Amino acid sequence: PAKYLVEKVKVLEGPKDVDLREVASYEGVYADIAREGDVIEARGKIEVVEDKLTGETYHRLLVGTLEGGGRDYIKRLT
Repeated sequence: PAKYLVEKVKVLEGPKDVDLREVASYEGVYADIAREGDVIEARGKIEVVEDKLTGETYHRLLVGTLEGGGRDYIKRLT
């Protein structure tokens, strides 16, 4: 799977009060699409993640789900 840790997140659509820390996809097309320092835009399903080691709860954007209906994506802007 492709997994990108993100910071300085700007939510363009949907709930604004999420602690989004990563963007992930199980679709191979999104593997290696971005590198550290790149700016990306993504659309997908927000999931709650519960880290069993630290007890932290945060959010992940999952790209490529059935709920996305082909409208979700990850694209590199810079």
